[in-house]
Amino acid sequence: MPVMEQFFGANSPFNAGNNYAAQAMLGNDTLFRDKAFSYYKQHYQQEQRPNDVARLALFQDLYAYQDARALQLHTENKEELPRNAIITAQLFADTCQHVFDVLRNHTALNSATQAVLANVSWETLIGALLDDVQHLLQEEHILHDGAAADDSSADNAPAVYMNVIVAQDDTKCRISPAHFLELLMYAAQENAAAAPKQAPTSENFVPESALPTLAVICACALRAHLLLPAKNAAQDYTNSADKSVDSPLACPVCGYRETLSWVGEFTAHHGNERVKYCPLCATQWAFERIRCGRCGTKNQGHFHYTNEEHDNSHRILICDECHSYERVVFQEHLQSPAFSIEVEDVVMAPLDALAQSVLSQRA
Repeated sequence: MPVMEQFFGANSPFNAGNNYAAQAMLGNDTLFRDKAFSYYKQHYQQEQRPNDVARLALFQDLYAYQDARALQLHTENKEELPRNAIITAQLFADTCQHVFDVLRNHTALNSATQAVLANVSWETLIGALLDDVQHLLQEEHILHDGAAADDSSADNAPAVYMNVIVAQDDTKCRISPAHFLELLMYAAQENAAAAPKQAPTSENFVPESALPTLAVICACALRAHLLLPAKNAAQDYTNSADKSVDSPLACPVCGYRETLSWVGEFTAHHGNERVKYCPLCATQWAFERIRCGRCGTKNQGHFHYTNEEHDNSHRILICDECHSYERVVFQEHLQSPAFSIEVEDVVMAPLDALAQSVLSQRA
């Protein structure tokens, strides 16, 4: 059964007649993404790489659910075009539950983690974590007298054009999505540390062994809540960006770090650029071609590319100055008939091992 029908039945948000504007914002991305997934799955099948085929199938279903959930949230909020992501315990817990179900249906989790998370009361757990997030914000003095405040003035913070508004117990707080996820996972770690040893899988606690999976679930769930607001915020950023200054290292919309960038026909027509991609909100933004995306140096002598043999399209950019790496896709060398940066993000994940090997050799 298709993932959207599994979770939404005949009431799939993609069938809603009042979602034309939102569907248009996601439609082309979905079309090219599915074509790219089909190409790579067939390619990996021919090369007898079943694990890679399964990994692609998992992310294809995750992306499909996130799109459908984004449209559903848009319909429920009855906003013509959302400007921020509204997070409540009920909404976010429901999204986390569905993301968990997608992972479980693909046997992406080991049996022990499945057993733990299957017994979690998601609304209770997420509600407790959101309470903890608000307490952490109060400790950071981000909230003043209960009023919503913006954390975009923090040192080295990117230009934040979108916020997560956490609504809990008749109070609201406004923070950047990247900071929200950071505090959410910190709260989860504190929650796991406080779990009673005799009952670590009660509805209020998860053990430390489940934290990596919980982090994936929360990040994937948050992405569904960010997709449509990020589309608007990204357009705001593009329209107002000052091209006389360096592009931001982190996502200018949500503050998260990119996972890869790409060079292609678009960048060739816009000067010496590449385009960065944020996995948390799906924003893409122009970035300098000859510049480290981690430390910002423009010392070309410190840059080195490496790639797997016979694959010039997927490369690793090594920076000797900060000893970090970036994934870069060269679109002109791709064999896929459709280009999707989301799919390329999944395809390039195994190259992290190559990057770590090269970095250790150059250390």
